[in-house]
Amino acid sequence: MGGAIVGLGQLVFLMFASIQCDGKVEDWIECNRTISSQTGLSYMVALVVIIMLVSGVIPKEVLKKHTISLKRVMAMHLSNEESFQAFGHSVAFICALYLLRSYGAEGDFISEVEKYTLLSATLIGCGSLIVTAVWTMVFIRRAMKRREVGQERQNESLSDNMYAVEVSSFWFYSGVLVVVLYSTLGIAAGVTADVYYQTLTRALLPIPMLLLAVAFFCQPRKSSPKDIRILRIFLLGPMYAHLAGLLVYCTRKAQYELVVFSSLQITCWTIIIHYSLKLRAAVGGLPDKDLESFLVDRLFKGSLQTLSYVLFLAFKTSRCMIERGGIAACSNTSWSTTCILMYLFLLWVAQLVQGSARSEWHRDLNLSIEKIARLRDISLQRISEGFLMFVACVCGIFLFSMMSAKEMNTETIVVVGIIGAAASAGVLVSEIITSLQTQKRMLKLSDSGQIAERSTEKEEPVEECFWFFAGVSFLVTSMPAVLGICSALTLDAKSYRSFVLMLKVILPIVQCSFAMVMFMKPKREDGDYKWFMYFSFFMFAVVTEGAFSVGLFKLGSIKFGVARILRIPMWYAISWVGLKFRESAAKLPPQELSNFLCQSVLVKLTSAIGPLVFFSFETVSCFISQGSLDNGECENT
Repeated sequence: MGGAIVGLGQLVFLMFASIQCDGKVEDWIECNRTISSQTGLSYMVALVVIIMLVSGVIPKEVLKKHTISLKRVMAMHLSNEESFQAFGHSVAFICALYLLRSYGAEGDFISEVEKYTLLSATLIGCGSLIVTAVWTMVFIRRAMKRREVGQERQNESLSDNMYAVEVSSFWFYSGVLVVVLYSTLGIAAGVTADVYYQTLTRALLPIPMLLLAVAFFCQPRKSSPKDIRILRIFLLGPMYAHLAGLLVYCTRKAQYELVVFSSLQITCWTIIIHYSLKLRAAVGGLPDKDLESFLVDRLFKGSLQTLSYVLFLAFKTSRCMIERGGIAACSNTSWSTTCILMYLFLLWVAQLVQGSARSEWHRDLNLSIEKIARLRDISLQRISEGFLMFVACVCGIFLFSMMSAKEMNTETIVVVGIIGAAASAGVLVSEIITSLQTQKRMLKLSDSGQIAERSTEKEEPVEECFWFFAGVSFLVTSMPAVLGICSALTLDAKSYRSFVLMLKVILPIVQCSFAMVMFMKPKREDGDYKWFMYFSFFMFAVVTEGAFSVGLFKLGSIKFGVARILRIPMWYAISWVGLKFRESAAKLPPQELSNFLCQSVLVKLTSAIGPLVFFSFETVSCFISQGSLDNGECENT
């Protein structure tokens, strides 16, 4: 049931791009690209769901025996059956990527070749899935007939453990090959000074950096002078060639400020490689269990997840190229894509830095949600790191929303992109410093025998969240009141409509913030905090609705002004119910109250605010594209 419901949800989601396209154009013909790609992707999703449903009748132990192991893929130690599965899944994945490239792109096919290429990708992808599933089923039937599954599974587990800490050189040379190809593209951009190569080089930058990091850490225990020398030549050489190409381009264009910037890039890259070699040596010194966890969970699973984000965002730029007829018209979109992917790459590297420490030290590297709720025993450096993470996330959400805008301000995108990149780099630097300091301190504790005593400590239950969170929530809650006062002071309907639209954009975020004010300190029954909550309600409901009603009265809309005043009792009733739930929360046992404050109030409400901010920025991108708040073009958005 779960698999069928998830598959059905994915199929319904794939329909929305066609519906959205139909709402923008006058004829269905202008949606042929999206409809064809949606059809192909839907067939492939449906096939995957059916295959998973059919595989549910096979015993789990047998199914695990015939499922590709990530450890064996890392070591490239695959049987004939596993190699066939890997090849079939790769073909299907490539076909799905090609279909995803055209998904959501408006317009009819430019030629019959494009039409039949999409059809061929659908047929090849679906056929690959079917053939791979049938081939695997044949192997499973043979294994079940032999009745030797248990012994074979045991032997496979032993071989998996043998290859857990030794990764195949295939991944190293694959990364080097991609970096060399990318460097060739950079040299071509420098020699020809072509805008096409420049934009393409910038848009593809995160992909070679990601694969370069995988190649760099895939065999951390190879640390002989010869191995390090080969590593430096293969990894530094192509990147230096690429940066030299950029240097030539900047010199030819007489952009001497970019010449200085490219020179700084070369210097920074040398420093990064130097300290990365130290980090690689630290990873190579980990125990087998921790090294296996680093390679499997942090390096390979993390890189695959990040690569999926890279490809998804790259297809946003590709869709822009299809619709606008070239990469030169999508310079701002490629800038946004590159900046977002740079954030993701830096944050993934920060996770690699965390994984370079032993597993028993991770507790000291990772902040608990209880410490965050209290803001106690947290250094100023970690607080700054959290703030930088917040800035990077907001910049990433803003740039992702701007990617769908047809007209964008280049200066704004560049400024936001640089701020987000600086914040992400700050998070990485802070994580490196914290990791080095923590490992040094833990080594001293382990030498003195105090580490065993610290491992038994338990986190004290949280009874109330820190005032900082309540203060920020109050500021957000007061924003509608400010908009309402501004609307009451205005004299024309156009300005009033703009303030109402801004209220619609932020109102869901404000409601979540008001809930956080109410529930953050459930045991505070003193008059001061009660007056603080009452004042928050007064600003959120009474001042906001009253000020907007005054604006309506001034504009002559008496009935709408009265309707706004009548909404105040509704907000009062909702707040009264919230206070009753607050009283119930205060009666919970200490540990349950702590879980409620940490998980429900902080984590879940904050997680809800993230998508709300994204949807708000989507509306803002529509406003920017239209150049106005009140022309009615963004009402549906």
